[in-house]
Amino acid sequence: MTLVRPDDREVEVEIAALPYQEEDADGEESGHDSGSAVMLMARDVSERNRALKTAAARENHIRKIMDTVVDGIITFDRRGNIENVNPAAEKIFGYEPGELIGRNIRILMDVPLAPEHDGYEQDEEQPDRPRFLGTDYEVEGRRQDGSKFPVELAIGMLKEGERRVFIGALRDITTRKEQEDRLLYLATRDPLTRMPNRRLFTERLEEAIDRADENATKFAVLFIDLDHFKNINDALGHVAGDMVLQSVGNRLQDCLKEGDTVAHLSGDEFPIILNTIKDRKEAEKVAKDILEKLAEPFTIEGKEIYTTASIGVVPYPDTATPIGDFLRNVDTAAYKAKEQGRATHQF
Repeated sequence: MTLVRPDDREVEVEIAALPYQEEDADGEESGHDSGSAVMLMARDVSERNRALKTAAARENHIRKIMDTVVDGIITFDRRGNIENVNPAAEKIFGYEPGELIGRNIRILMDVPLAPEHDGYEQDEEQPDRPRFLGTDYEVEGRRQDGSKFPVELAIGMLKEGERRVFIGALRDITTRKEQEDRLLYLATRDPLTRMPNRRLFTERLEEAIDRADENATKFAVLFIDLDHFKNINDALGHVAGDMVLQSVGNRLQDCLKEGDTVAHLSGDEFPIILNTIKDRKEAEKVAKDILEKLAEPFTIEGKEIYTTASIGVVPYPDTATPIGDFLRNVDTAAYKAKEQGRATHQF
């Protein structure tokens, strides 16, 4: 109820009415009818109502912000039970409005990660646990239809007395990851053949050396240099020459096992990493198979084109350990193969 004070200021009050019996001077009840007297008690609640309105307005303001941001926002308690979800989060995970309220946040996380998301409040008590609060990290989310996708997630905590509320801000980074993968692919692939370039080949060679040293295994590098390839370019043009290089790359890949690497460097050079070979004979057999395969004619624009190759073979760990020396040995072996009359291989 609103009352008006003498100074014309309005005051919001709560009114309570209580019936009572009046007594005369001797302490006897008066002759008035029972219940005819009423006591009114008023309490000024203007400040309280003003505070409630302010809190409601603030909550409405926050709700509008949550509803309009493009990132998903989820709040949940210490047990992982979801309390609030904005429309963006519902859309990201494929749920209808209000469908996630009361459910556990673990349904939004991939199974291997779910236990790590159960009980964030234990971070302080368990120093060995990974810390999630206040840091951004990637996690694999799961939509309602079961499909998985990469999510960037940041978690904060709000203390309300003894109660803790966790706030998760997240975004679907599928497009970003695809772009990163695409850029990485372009940075590590030869644009003509789409095979690994020098950068990726060097990385895989370093990995092969580390793996061989750690497991006491062997591998070999083959360096294929096409013979007289310049004559093909001069006679048929660079377009036909590029088509030959692409066909050579395809044939080389057909000669390898899963886990081996063939790359295209500059011009007519194709290095190969043969992983986990048993001995030199196995590497030599692959080199001979490649020579036979490349000796077959290439059909380019209706014409048969013939070419051969010289192959240098360097097994590891039978050669120099530094990668620079190793690659020089590979190049030297290929040069010796050309000196032997081409269309051959040389250790």
